[in-house]
Amino acid sequence: MKNGIVMTSIISSGLGRLHFAQSADWLSRFGVDIRFVCGWVPKNPNNLVAQLCSWLLGRNLSAGLRKRAISLSGGSKICACPIAEFLSAGIFHVGGKMAKARYSEFAADFAWRLLGWNSKRFLRRYKGRNDTVFHVRSGVGHGGAIKLAKRLGMPVIVDHSIAHPAYMEVHLRDEYVKNGEQFNLGTSSRFWRMVTEDCEWADVLLVNSFFVRDTFIEQGYPAEKIKVVYLGTRPDFFGLRTVRAINRGDRPIRLLFTGNFCFRKGAEYLLRAVRILCEQSAISFEVDVVGSYDKRMVEQFNVSSLPVKFHGPIPQDDLKQFLSRSDIYVFPSLAEGCACSGMEAMAAGLCVVGTHESGFPIEDGINGCVVPGKDAQAIAHKILTLMDNPSEIDRLGAAAAELIRAKYTWEQYAENVKRIYEEMLSR
Repeated sequence: MKNGIVMTSIISSGLGRLHFAQSADWLSRFGVDIRFVCGWVPKNPNNLVAQLCSWLLGRNLSAGLRKRAISLSGGSKICACPIAEFLSAGIFHVGGKMAKARYSEFAADFAWRLLGWNSKRFLRRYKGRNDTVFHVRSGVGHGGAIKLAKRLGMPVIVDHSIAHPAYMEVHLRDEYVKNGEQFNLGTSSRFWRMVTEDCEWADVLLVNSFFVRDTFIEQGYPAEKIKVVYLGTRPDFFGLRTVRAINRGDRPIRLLFTGNFCFRKGAEYLLRAVRILCEQSAISFEVDVVGSYDKRMVEQFNVSSLPVKFHGPIPQDDLKQFLSRSDIYVFPSLAEGCACSGMEAMAAGLCVVGTHESGFPIEDGINGCVVPGKDAQAIAHKILTLMDNPSEIDRLGAAAAELIRAKYTWEQYAENVKRIYEEMLSR
């Protein structure tokens, strides 16, 4: 509330879903009047058009479309922009088929400007109001969206959920080159320069981890403009772990990785660490990888000789069985915002071993373990130490679950973001 009036937030999410649907949902529950500007939201995610789009893009879109179909509280509304998304997705799809750097750069730039331009029609409806915040995903503020919001007197909060592009330029480029991939995440990218401009134009920059905040401060971004709010975690993930490492008996210690198992997520260094463990430890262990994975990497590291099992992508609810029976969650990412998969593992009660770059709210040795990035030996040493001291696995896992339950729910996320809105509107 501001002076007894329900505040309004126009949340513009751009392509894909990320966390913005959950943000809109929970903020509406806490009394914010939301206008959620997003792409296509069909009533039936399995209708003929959805099936056709799935076929054209080569992946099933139904699960992602279901997550967009949120039920907002009060008078909040979903403001769907299907035409803008269809055009943008088509541009990206053609760009992917062409696989030409210049076209891909043009496609990303044009598509996101189009989405920003499309959101202006919703902004204009709130001309003359003093209770409205424009909450926009970084990259979707172009096309005149942020400029219009400022002309209308709206405070602008830009939501950014990965490391600063200059950080990625320094720390990821060589990894991409080494793996034969085109690097397009840094300051040399036209699209990422556009994203950075949105962040610079913001009245407040909202990031999802202290790691992301630090990468911006390193580039001279004013610290006082940055607010850190970690995303929430689903309550049905709390306390899922049902085993105890200290009572493992004859069963192996179970390690778990979830998400896209690729080199940016530290897959190479995890596989190297597993090989070191096999050579240096007599303790039985197994590694489950749940999610898509780079088959070239699997072949390169002769994974068939390692105790690693790849399960492929599965529905999120099916992930619970892996969380319930695992001991250590390993996520040695090279650059994130804050990986939701790791937060879910912490909530479940697993001992998490992650890099600082993973963005997790972990204090090393208190509620998890932090290891250096790109250091297979350090990863292996930390896991070996834990396997030699199974009571530590249980203690750190229990502390992680307590931390998430106490500080990182969606209710707390909504309260924190609403408080930021109130501060911005009171200036």
